[in-house]
Order: sequence, then C-alpha cells, then structure tokens
Amino acid sequence: MKYADDGGASLYPKLTALGVDTNRMAVHWDPTDPTAIQEQGFLDRALPAAARADVRVVLDVYPSDRYAFTAGSPEVRATLFGAYLQTLARRYPQVKDFIVGNEPNESYFWRPQFGPGKRQVSAAAFLRMITTAYDALKSVDPELRVIAAGPSNEGNDKTSTSPVRFIAALGDAYRASARSTPFMDAMGFHIYPRNNTHPPAKRYSWPNIGPSDLARVKQAVWDAFADSPQPTFAQSVFSPEGSLGLVVDEFGWQVAIGPRLAERYTNDENVPTITEAEQAQYYAYMMRTFACDPAVTDAMIFHLVDEADLKGFQSGVLRINKSKRPSYGAVARAISTAGACGSRASWKPARGVVGAKAIFEAQDQPADRTVFSIFVTTAEDAIARAGIFRVSGSDAQLELGEVERSLAVSSGELTPALKVTKTVKARYTLRIEFRGSLEPGHYVYGVHLRAALNPTRTKTLLSGTFSVDS
Repeated sequence: MKYADDGGASLYPKLTALGVDTNRMAVHWDPTDPTAIQEQGFLDRALPAAARADVRVVLDVYPSDRYAFTAGSPEVRATLFGAYLQTLARRYPQVKDFIVGNEPNESYFWRPQFGPGKRQVSAAAFLRMITTAYDALKSVDPELRVIAAGPSNEGNDKTSTSPVRFIAALGDAYRASARSTPFMDAMGFHIYPRNNTHPPAKRYSWPNIGPSDLARVKQAVWDAFADSPQPTFAQSVFSPEGSLGLVVDEFGWQVAIGPRLAERYTNDENVPTITEAEQAQYYAYMMRTFACDPAVTDAMIFHLVDEADLKGFQSGVLRINKSKRPSYGAVARAISTAGACGSRASWKPARGVVGAKAIFEAQDQPADRTVFSIFVTTAEDAIARAGIFRVSGSDAQLELGEVERSLAVSSGELTPALKVTKTVKARYTLRIEFRGSLEPGHYVYGVHLRAALNPTRTKTLLSGTFSVDS
C-alpha cells in the first residue's frame, strides 16, 4: 500500500475482507540526514488511505545503515533517532504503535554483533537506542505503544545471535543500566521456518525458536527481566493489564509460482518452496495458534501480495496479479473463528533446568576402579557440578538440599569424595567422568545443574546407592 499509486485504496477492501485490521509499514532513518522523513510523500499518501479504510497502521522504524548506532557517537545518534520518532509521531497522529528497530540480532540489520573475545555487544547497543526511543515517544503521547524490534527467530551465534542469547544479553544490559522504568510495551518477534518446507508444527532446538516454540520466547524474557521494572509475559490463560505483549510482526511461507504467472516474476527462486495448498494449511494453523495464545496481541503475515522478485518473498495470500491464493480463504476463516479456542495456551516459567535428566552407573564397583561416570542431558545449556558421596549403608539416603548445597556452593557438612564440573550443551548427552579411587564402602552420585542463562534455575539429581568392594 505504501508504494501504490492510490495509497493502497484499491487493496484495502481485499485486506479488510480477510478480517485484517492492521497494516505494518517500514520507515527508514538515515543517520546522515537525521531529521528528514524518508519517503514522506509515500507516507503522506498512504496513511490517509488507511484511515479511510479504518485500518490501523503500525510503523516499523529502523536505520538504513546497519552501523547506525555503533559507529560515530552512539549516544548522539540514539538521541537523533529519538527525535526522528517524535517527528513521525507528531506528523502522523493516527499511528499509535511503533516497532523500533528490525532484527537487531542479525548482522544484515545490525553490526557488530560481537566484540573482542566474541562478547555479545549488539544487545547492549540496542538497549541504549530503544530506551532513548521509548522515552522520546512517551513524551509525545504516553499512550503510544512501543514495540521492541522483532528479533529473528534463529541465529548461529557466530555472525548472528540466537534469539534466546540475544534476549539474555538484553536483560543483562538492562539490569546493569539500573533503569527504573520499562523500555518496551510489547516485544516484536519474527517467525519463519529454518527451511521453507518445514511445517509450523516442527519444533526447533534451543537456543533458536520455531513457529511452535513460543513458550521459549516467554521463558527467555522471564529469565532476562523477572523481578525488574520491565514487565514480562502473563503466566495465565488471560493477559492482565500491564503484561508484556508479544507482537508476531512477521511470519510467512513461500510458495511455488505457477506457469501462467511465471513471466510476471523476475530472477530465480532462492529457497525450496511449498504448494499453495500447504501454505493455506500452515497459515490457518498459525492463526489459530496465535489467536489462542493470550500473550500474542498481533500477528502479521509477510506479505499480503507477493514480491515480484523471486529473491524476495512470494509468501502473499494474493499472487502478483492480486488474485487470491487458497491461503486467502483459509486465513479469513481462521480469523472469523479466532475466538473459538478449545483451550487457551497457558504458560508458567520453568524454575528448574529444562529437560534435565541423568543416567547413573550405580552398579557395585571393585576397589581398584579409578574411573567412574554418569551421563547428563538437558534441553538448554547448563553447568553441571557432579560428585560422588559416601553414605553409611546400602539403605542410606541423602537429603537433596544437602547435596545441592555441597555441589552448588561447596558449603555444608557434606563433602564429595570426588567432584567434577562440566558444561552441558543443549540436546547432547554428556559423559561426566570422575577420576580417582574410592575407599571400600557405600556411595551415591549427585549432580547439580544450573541453567547457563539463568543461574537461579537449578535441578539436583541423585542416584541409588552402590558399593565399592575390597
């Protein structure tokens, strides 16, 4: 709509017929010309057309330069960007929702991601920008909704930052800043399949997040901001006032182009595609998922209409000639029945280490044994402190808390005969070896696990009793 000759007026009936009431428009900021509204003519034409169609416009504002907030004087640039947002808010008072930034965990949009020693740096730089932006927009109108830029749902932690680790670093920076007020009313999030042919029900491994892994977003935010001035997501089937909202401001699957329209598209496709029927099924699935999740306040398909360049996104519910794909009807039906949830998604934060399990080799051992081992697995990175403890007999039991204190802080009366500390990588089964000899007697294994990104989440596991015979 932004670039249409009529400001999108001819397209809005197709949008509203879906039951869609929102259109997101991107607005760039040029740090070399910080006060000029980019593409102002297009915005001046498009926003009145949206207002006439009774469609809410969300502006996604981010810099055209990926080094915009890390080069030069970052504090000065953040201030200039805040002033730019104020200019937009005052010129377009119909806009009540601002997404600030775009995929700050991706080097395509934000550099650098990492500093010396591979230290994560983009999150702290993003926090500096978003706090300035938040305060600037709220000074224009306290009712404006500030949505923190949607992170990409995956990253390799080499050239980009995985979403869980980015959110953790954002929380660290926020707590270090000692800020006493929030910096976001909602968090944006982008959900795409890692491979375009993956169905939405496919789950992704920590620290990335797939279309069916929204609980992992909520857990990451809770780990980062619980008990701070920044609200987190609701922990019930309802979303009480003041809870953080989740704005899924991009999701989509690309489809194969039929031969009749092939000449209307340019270049070559760069991803494996799915059928139009599959797209319809996937979009309906996602709409039902979002509608039944109390944390999700907005869900935005990327796009309404295909991009003509096959290197872009052919994910629209409308083809390039504006004809309707099967997904158009599927989305309309999903929206019309959005309130009919069989059950709303409830969520509670994990308090222990997610997926923590241990396999103990608790068989009796000879006295000359010098290597003992256990196996530990988790669904997230964790630190494992394991020990072998002597007990008084084959029926003796240790108190879990006593073992935890001994392994976690090396305090208390209980001292392990052998002790090992290891890092457990998510999804891998780690063999933990204890090297040394044990006196004849009875023993148990204990392992204390601590979540790598939230040390307050722990889990302690104990084996049965085994004996070392002389």
